[in-house]
Amino acid sequence: MDLTTLIGIVVAFGGLLLGYVLEHGSIPALFLLSPAVIVFGGTFGATLTSFQFRQIKKVPGLFLSTFRSSAADEIVRVSATLEEMAQLVKVNGFLSLEGYLQQHDDIDPILKRGVLLMMDGADSQRIEESMEADIAIIEQTKHSEIAVFEAMGGYSPTMGVAGTVMGLVQTLSHMASPEELAGAIASAFIATLYGIAFANLLYLPVASKLKMNLKTHGICYELQVKGVVSIQKGFNVRAIKEMIVPYLEAVGAQPEGGGD
Repeated sequence: MDLTTLIGIVVAFGGLLLGYVLEHGSIPALFLLSPAVIVFGGTFGATLTSFQFRQIKKVPGLFLSTFRSSAADEIVRVSATLEEMAQLVKVNGFLSLEGYLQQHDDIDPILKRGVLLMMDGADSQRIEESMEADIAIIEQTKHSEIAVFEAMGGYSPTMGVAGTVMGLVQTLSHMASPEELAGAIASAFIATLYGIAFANLLYLPVASKLKMNLKTHGICYELQVKGVVSIQKGFNVRAIKEMIVPYLEAVGAQPEGGGD
């Protein structure tokens, strides 16, 4: 589990609330229904208008994915898999990989596709082109998913300003009562707080985290292509290991070990 996302959210919102409390603010005063409805409802509605529902429904899963193990861990697993396959091919030939794939059903689909093409006798150019085409589709899909969070980060502050303007309009009905007027103004600015806080402490940071993970996955995809092509060309296990090292170093990972 990647705790940095959880720690970041707790520190960000915790720091905001702590600073407010240090200024003798009342925490319950920050939780108002009408500004929440305006900001979160408006943000969700605008996002829903901008994207297809199949993209919107992935938002919870994408958010939870930022809490899972880092993409660097996947590179370590892929490197170990490539070493095992290289050792297996060296001993038993390409067709022995069929049993390996059956025993390891958690292998990344991109890597599995490359191995199947290799078993079918495809040359290195065809394998590389096929795998890279699949990778391009996946990355394009990921970018469109990240765009949802970026859009929410853009709409949220605007909805906050809209909620504040609506609240200030409402304060005109309390002009005769200074006490009620002060409370209405304070309530109006809660909407701006919601809009700015959630945009800059949640939506945009999550989008940045997903972008970072996508870049790391890009390194992993490149490793898969290079690995399969290297095995297809007959590189020995030691050469495969040497080829893998720069990819591990790029993400600060350590190899799990593999065949000799």
